[in-house]
Amino acid sequence: MIRRSLLGFIALALLASAAPARADEGFTLMPADEVQKNLGKAGFHVYDVNVPELWKKHRVPGAVHVVGKDLAPLLPADRAESLVFYCSNPK
Repeated sequence: MIRRSLLGFIALALLASAAPARADEGFTLMPADEVQKNLGKAGFHVYDVNVPELWKKHRVPGAVHVVGKDLAPLLPADRAESLVFYCSNPK
């Protein structure tokens, strides 16, 4: 039990020490109208990270639902392609 807790703590510490993404690394916010304009274009991929209930009711056409799935096989091989991840973020 103590060993499992210690391993969990180490894993959390490693995650907490990871540097956040910076804008100069290619991570930006994209307005919804720009996403809509690019839907279906080659090299443009949309991923939905909402819970299944919201996915069923309100998904973006063509979006891939990724909750509970291994993300790596769902990503394109070409790292230059555009990836959009979205969620509802209810308040």
